[in-house]
Amino acid sequence: MDNFSFLTEDSSILGPHHLDEFVTVWSDFDPRASGRIQYTEVCELLRQMTPPLGLGRKCLKVVAYKRLVKMNMTLYKDGAVDYTGTFFALVRTALEVYTENANLKSNDLALRKMLKSEFPNISKRTLDLVIPRNPRDSKHMSIGKIFAAKLILENYRSVRRNGKRKKSAIDSVLVANET
Repeated sequence: MDNFSFLTEDSSILGPHHLDEFVTVWSDFDPRASGRIQYTEVCELLRQMTPPLGLGRKCLKVVAYKRLVKMNMTLYKDGAVDYTGTFFALVRTALEVYTENANLKSNDLALRKMLKSEFPNISKRTLDLVIPRNPRDSKHMSIGKIFAAKLILENYRSVRRNGKRKKSAIDSVLVANET
């Protein structure tokens, strides 16, 4: 009977074993346990973790970029992201908590409001750690902005490659028709 319940258990439900997996994978990227890794490593971190928290090894870069845009973690001046903020963003996007609206700013404001009402003693520092603050100017960078730019670049390259393929195919047809 115990074996049956194990076999029918839904692996897409987040559980304590997902935290263990995150800690293990994070420690590969942060061996000195500083609590931060470079933003360039976050995509690979996602790909090394299994769903629902991560994306799995066979995940395309474009899919990972889309998930990172939704995660939109705080990016520090040294180009690093924080352990707590990253884990919170992973859980938030996996469970789709305040992510249904395409407007990241309104999602973050609604989640901040909900957390303040549920946890009135939550410190501003903790809140800023798990949910990025609204930038005061356009120069403020976040993971969402960086990976949105990478996503645009990948789409541009794809369109350009496909355009060259179509052009070369048309040229081949024209050359064949001339002979």
